[in-house]
Amino acid sequence: MPIIERASGERGVSVEVRVSGTPAEVWDAIATGPGISSWFVDTDFESVDGMPRRMRNDFGPGMQSVSEITSWDPPRAFTSNSADLGADAPLVHTKWSVEPSADGGCTVRVDHAVRTDRRDWDAHLAAWEGGWPAFFHLLQLRLEHFRGLPSASCQFSAVAELDAEHAWARLASDLGVEGIAEGDAFRAAGEAPPLAGCVARASEARERVLLLETPTPGLAHVFAMPTGARSSLWLRLNLFDPQAAERLEHERAAWRDWLERTVSAPTPGSPS
Repeated sequence: MPIIERASGERGVSVEVRVSGTPAEVWDAIATGPGISSWFVDTDFESVDGMPRRMRNDFGPGMQSVSEITSWDPPRAFTSNSADLGADAPLVHTKWSVEPSADGGCTVRVDHAVRTDRRDWDAHLAAWEGGWPAFFHLLQLRLEHFRGLPSASCQFSAVAELDAEHAWARLASDLGVEGIAEGDAFRAAGEAPPLAGCVARASEARERVLLLETPTPGLAHVFAMPTGARSSLWLRLNLFDPQAAERLEHERAAWRDWLERTVSAPTPGSPS
């Protein structure tokens, strides 16, 4: 979708997805800390006198975002403003909305807008628009398969001294998802902790969304991002069962150690 130019002078993007569930169930998934954390990134809300006032999203080490809640209308919509993108950055206005459908289910929409004359901000808007589809797929899967179930999440990242293509090949091979398509079964191999299920999304070259059966029903999101000559690898697990938190706590160290070994292993043919 192209950049939207509003009469108010704002420029923005709008992204939406159709999901299963009642408005109340969908609202719980997008407007509570545990709900958002079960498919997006670790999130919490700070309330004053029972009303949410701030939302904190943890995107990884050194990448925390704090938004001020400006309106709250459950289970329909809430809006927020974020000013933590730099001293010279415009205020980022975001609106989350839930629209029920007559035939069941809901549409979730996220609108981002900034008021600025700087066209270089169009790249930020385009990046936000391009980043939502994978997360929205996780939201769809969460509401389709795990509605009402307790959840626990953890996220790991590591920097590899490899370009993103080669780093992804190494990660995907260990996880058993290299070269397989959506709907195909997979099972982690090598030194990776137990992980198995099927591929739910494989539309991007260096990304997979996985629907898990092992170690317990859940979701995984894995991808590689270029960072100059190096790359960063990311793995996020969302598990759904009454023992999810205990299971992740038990396996957290194993996943962290495996990812660090994966990115630090010598490239074949290099001096050891």
